[in-house]
Amino acid sequence: MDFFASAQFSRTTFQREGFVKSGLFPTASFGKGTLNEFNNYAVKGGVTYKFNGRNYMYVNGSYLTRAPYFDNVYISPRTRHTQQANVQSENIQTVEGAYLHVAPKLKIRVGGYYTHMDNQMDVMSYY
Repeated sequence: MDFFASAQFSRTTFQREGFVKSGLFPTASFGKGTLNEFNNYAVKGGVTYKFNGRNYMYVNGSYLTRAPYFDNVYISPRTRHTQQANVQSENIQTVEGAYLHVAPKLKIRVGGYYTHMDNQMDVMSYY
């Protein structure tokens, strides 16, 4: 039996800075907007069980958080720094598994996966 485990930590920051004052949005177009900061992490692990030299199966899983994309946070990033409400990191859980048979002239793999995502941003844009 083989197994693995890993972990990751990341920090993402971004901020919109407007260089032109728009007549439509004079208070929200020029200058620096709100600084967005996200601390994210990921944990992954998996197990491979070998029945014999030709047949084995594996199961891998992970849980991670990811900062939202810049373009999805701002309603209209080209014209103003108005953000969506409740900006937060996305949560992603995933699991995959497969059975493998490896013979000299034939290789068979039957597998599947499942991914679930929470706290995703709605893609909103206006001009």
